[in-house]
Amino acid sequence: MGQLNSVRLKPRRGLRYRAAATAAALVVVCACAPRPSEPVDEPDGSPASRTVELGAASPPSDPGRSRPESLRTVVVISVDGLASYAVTKQVMPRLVTLLTDGAGTLNARTAERTVTLPNHTSMVTGLPIASSAGGHGVTWNVDLPERTVPSSVRSIFTLLADRGLTSAVFAGKSKLRLWDRSWPGTITRFVVDGSPDRLLAKTLTDLRRKNRSLTFLHLAGPDVAGHSTGWASASYERALRAADEAIGAIADAVSTEDSAVLVVTADHGGVPGTRTHGDFTDPANYTIPFVVWGSGIARGDLYRLDTDLVDPGNRSTAEEVNSAVSNAMVANLVAGAVGLPPVRGSHADQDQSLAESLGLLS
Repeated sequence: MGQLNSVRLKPRRGLRYRAAATAAALVVVCACAPRPSEPVDEPDGSPASRTVELGAASPPSDPGRSRPESLRTVVVISVDGLASYAVTKQVMPRLVTLLTDGAGTLNARTAERTVTLPNHTSMVTGLPIASSAGGHGVTWNVDLPERTVPSSVRSIFTLLADRGLTSAVFAGKSKLRLWDRSWPGTITRFVVDGSPDRLLAKTLTDLRRKNRSLTFLHLAGPDVAGHSTGWASASYERALRAADEAIGAIADAVSTEDSAVLVVTADHGGVPGTRTHGDFTDPANYTIPFVVWGSGIARGDLYRLDTDLVDPGNRSTAEEVNSAVSNAMVANLVAGAVGLPPVRGSHADQDQSLAESLGLLS
């Protein structure tokens, strides 16, 4: 979809959340990037390569069937290291099809610091990173078992659990265990596996057998390849093709549900030929895709559909771009999709506006 050179602002609309009349699925694909001052992502072979399965402390008696059939189910896929320039028909045909047939942009933005763990935590909290700006305060980028998100910060997992709804996380990196430590008892199933094939198989099995409100799948392959051999390398391209196949498999699985909805985004890229992605000096680091597809979802460029949003051009979040499509919108898009209010304390105005424009609210 082409980007807009100019947009007009529109007045805010009255917004309210609803429960959908039919089941649907919301899928979000995402990725994240570090500054030079932050530790870079662990390569494959880190603790993330071990399989770890963690369940909620007190799951419902039948955790896979606790979602009312009147509510949507949501699948969030985060593709770590996916750059917008890599979303081509030759390399990622399934994602391009979703972009063409749905609502989306290739000019979305990361949170204000392009680092994996902080960015992913923004996705599930709806908050910026810096605590001084009312953010979640997660600035580290490694698996630190003694650290948690501040107790005052809530997440989409908290919101779902409070309403008796279940969720699952399938992660390719051990650092995402932070979520299970920070919001104990809210994520019904938590799996860490460094094998992309095993991780996808476990996710697909869970989707077939369970009836969760939210499933979060994190695909680490492109980021691992980028740090190992460089962004835009042959290895990076192979990892993108594998991620695209995974996106297609998940899309096929959820499309069997009535009114299925797919959202695809990313949390960082990287400059071709480099093995890092840690600053805002190049748009290749912070420019990401954000795609929404499915029955009943509006079609077209996101900046045309919701003119409360402003296409940032080449500017980064470090340059005070506060009106662009952002991966931090994920949490409240999920909340809206399942008929719940925004995550408490989150920065939700633009998230709600986008959700309404997409047809997720009424």
